[in-house]
Amino acid sequence: AWCNARGQAVPPIVGFDDAPIARQLDLATIAIPWSDLVQVAAAVIKRRLSGERSPAVRQVIPPGVIVRGSLRPRRGERKA
Repeated sequence: AWCNARGQAVPPIVGFDDAPIARQLDLATIAIPWSDLVQVAAAVIKRRLSGERSPAVRQVIPPGVIVRGSLRPRRGERKA
Protein backbone atom coordinates (compact mmCIF):
# COMPACT_ATOMS: atom_id res chain seq x y z
CA ALA A 1 0.00 0.00 0.00
CA TRP A 2 2.85 2.40 0.85
CA CYS A 3 4.52 1.79 -2.51
CA ASN A 4 1.29 2.03 -4.49
CA ALA A 5 0.33 5.31 -2.81
CA ARG A 6 3.66 6.76 -3.97
CA GLY A 7 3.62 5.29 -7.47
CA GLN A 8 6.59 3.04 -6.72
CA ALA A 9 7.08 -0.56 -7.77
CA VAL A 10 6.51 -3.10 -5.02
CA PRO A 11 9.84 -4.75 -4.18
CA PRO A 12 10.14 -8.53 -4.32
CA ILE A 13 12.07 -8.57 -1.03
CA VAL A 14 11.91 -6.11 1.85
CA GLY A 15 14.27 -6.17 4.82
CA PHE A 16 12.97 -5.74 8.36
CA ASP A 17 14.20 -3.46 11.13
CA ASP A 18 16.77 -1.91 8.81
CA ALA A 19 19.32 -4.60 9.63
CA PRO A 20 22.84 -4.00 8.29
CA ILE A 21 22.32 -6.68 5.64
CA ALA A 22 19.47 -4.59 4.20
CA ARG A 23 21.94 -1.74 3.63
CA GLN A 24 24.50 -4.10 2.13
CA LEU A 25 21.96 -5.61 -0.29
CA ASP A 26 20.38 -2.21 -1.07
CA LEU A 27 16.98 -3.47 0.09
CA ALA A 28 14.08 -1.26 0.98
CA THR A 29 13.18 -1.98 4.58
CA ILE A 30 10.75 -1.36 7.38
CA ALA A 31 12.53 0.29 10.31
CA ILE A 32 11.37 -0.06 13.89
CA PRO A 33 11.55 3.42 15.48
CA TRP A 34 13.67 2.31 18.44
CA SER A 35 14.44 5.79 19.78
CA ASP A 36 10.72 6.68 19.81
CA LEU A 37 9.86 3.39 21.53
CA VAL A 38 12.54 3.92 24.18
CA GLN A 39 11.41 7.51 24.84
CA VAL A 40 7.77 6.46 25.27
CA ALA A 41 8.70 3.50 27.50
CA ALA A 42 11.03 5.63 29.64
CA ALA A 43 8.32 8.26 30.13
CA VAL A 44 5.82 5.61 31.26
CA ILE A 45 8.37 4.04 33.62
CA LYS A 46 9.25 7.42 35.17
CA ARG A 47 5.58 8.25 35.72
CA ARG A 48 4.93 4.88 37.33
CA LEU A 49 8.01 5.13 39.56
CA SER A 50 6.86 8.57 40.70
CA GLY A 51 3.57 7.04 41.87
CA GLU A 52 1.20 7.52 38.96
CA ARG A 53 -1.51 4.86 39.01
CA SER A 54 -3.66 5.87 36.03
CA PRO A 55 -5.09 3.16 33.76
CA ALA A 56 -2.92 1.70 31.03
CA VAL A 57 -2.78 3.53 27.71
CA ARG A 58 -2.02 2.35 24.21
CA GLN A 59 0.33 4.33 22.02
CA VAL A 60 0.88 3.65 18.35
CA ILE A 61 4.41 4.26 17.12
CA PRO A 62 4.45 3.58 13.39
CA PRO A 63 7.47 1.99 11.72
CA GLY A 64 9.31 3.88 9.01
CA VAL A 65 9.94 2.95 5.40
CA ILE A 66 13.53 3.23 4.20
CA VAL A 67 13.68 3.52 0.43
CA ARG A 68 16.65 1.89 -1.24
CA GLY A 69 17.46 0.32 -4.59
CA SER A 70 14.86 -2.43 -4.31
CA LEU A 71 12.16 0.27 -4.49
CA ARG A 72 13.72 2.30 -7.28
CA PRO A 73 12.87 1.49 -10.89
CA ARG A 74 15.57 -0.52 -12.63
CA ARG A 75 17.18 0.80 -15.80
CA GLY A 76 14.64 0.75 -18.62
CA GLU A 77 11.77 0.15 -16.19
CA ARG A 78 9.06 2.70 -15.50
CA LYS A 79 7.34 3.41 -12.24
CA ALA A 80 3.99 1.65 -11.85
